[in-house]
Amino acid sequence: VKITARDSSGSVATGFTGTVELSGRTTSGGVNITPTTSGNFTAGVWSGNVTVEQTATNMWLRADDGSGHTGDSGTFNVNAPQSVSYFTWDAISSPQTVNVSFGVKITARDSGGGVATDFSGTVALTGWEGAAPVSISPAASGSFANGVWTGDVTVQATATNMHLKADDGSSHVGSSNTFNVYAAGALSYFTWDAISSPQTIDVAFSVKITARDAFGAVATGFSGCLL
Repeated sequence: VKITARDSSGSVATGFTGTVELSGRTTSGGVNITPTTSGNFTAGVWSGNVTVEQTATNMWLRADDGSGHTGDSGTFNVNAPQSVSYFTWDAISSPQTVNVSFGVKITARDSGGGVATDFSGTVALTGWEGAAPVSISPAASGSFANGVWTGDVTVQATATNMHLKADDGSSHVGSSNTFNVYAAGALSYFTWDAISSPQTIDVAFSVKITARDAFGAVATGFSGCLL
C-alpha cells in the first residue's frame, strides 16, 4: 500500500516524517490486519505491505496519526484462499525441436480463475498428439510455489499439433496450447536475440545467435563458426 500525507490544500505534506496507526474496518466492526503501525514517512509518503487476517466485504483501511489527522482507503473485499480447480499454461511457441528443452509455466487456478496460491503440490506432465501419447521429460513437475511452477520440458519425438497436460491426480487438469515439434533440420538461417539500444563505443556487449532450420526450429546439428 502507499499512504500520502496531505496538507489542507491537497498537496503532499513533505515535512511529515512520523508514523501512523493502521486499522481495518467495515460498517459492522474492525478487521484484523498486520502491521498495526506504519514505518516512518519519507517526504510525506510511506509504502509498505499490509496483510488482512480474515475475510471481509467492503472493508477499508484507515491511517491515523493520533493527532486528529486520518485517511481511509477505498473499499475492497478479502476472500479466503481457494483450493485448486484447474491449471493453465503460459503460451508455448511453435515449433519446438526434438530433444531440445524449452521453458514452461503452469499456474494453479481456483474456481473463479484466481491463482490458487495455497497449492504447493506437484503435477504429472504428459504430452499428447490428439489421443496419442508423446514422450516427454520430466514426467512430473517440481513443487509449486504460491500456485505457480516454472521449469523445462523436453519433447522426445516429432509431433504435429501436440499439447502438454498437467494433472494433480485429484481430477484437476489443464492443457497447453497446441504446437509442433520437428527433428533438428539442416541449417537454413540465423536469428539474433534483441540487442538493447543504445550501446557504447568500445564497450563490448553480449549477443545470442541461434541457427534455425527451414521450419524455424533450432538447428541443433550446426556447430560451425560465423564470419
